[in-house]
Amino acid sequence: MSYYRARTQVQLPYLLFDCIADTDEDLQDWLDANNAGAPDPLVIEISDLVNELPSYEFGICHSKVFNNAIIARDQVDIDAQQLVSEAATEIKKNDEVEEKIALNTFNYDSKEFPLGISFRSIYEAIFNSPAANHDLTTTTGTYTLLSANITAFKDAFYLKLLTFKVEFTA
Repeated sequence: MSYYRARTQVQLPYLLFDCIADTDEDLQDWLDANNAGAPDPLVIEISDLVNELPSYEFGICHSKVFNNAIIARDQVDIDAQQLVSEAATEIKKNDEVEEKIALNTFNYDSKEFPLGISFRSIYEAIFNSPAANHDLTTTTGTYTLLSANITAFKDAFYLKLLTFKVEFTA
């Protein structure tokens, strides 16, 4: 039977289990060398590790070491980490959307215009500036956007952004 000892760490998941012995004899040797032969409350059998302890969710272990014993982590800690985890998931989703939009294009006047962040910033600057002709980069060269066509260009740009579909990875 294998034995594991709980170990805390500063970063997630805060509690890990290290294999310290594969047999009862190895465990006794470890206890003799590290705990003056006395039982160690932080040592658990593999069956307990698999069947009872620990639960991991939101990137943290739901158990913790307190007063040299393995106890349940406070629900407040778990709830706080859940919020952090959900925020990180949202950031990841936003990053996925940004990446997928940046790799895409929209069509105007039979030309393909890139949707990378710098291009979108240029388009927004054009929309918010007095009407003038602008030379823009397309996927195949350059294009002169006439001031009279800015509204139609803007409509095509926004239509692409508003109808853009992203499927998220798990």
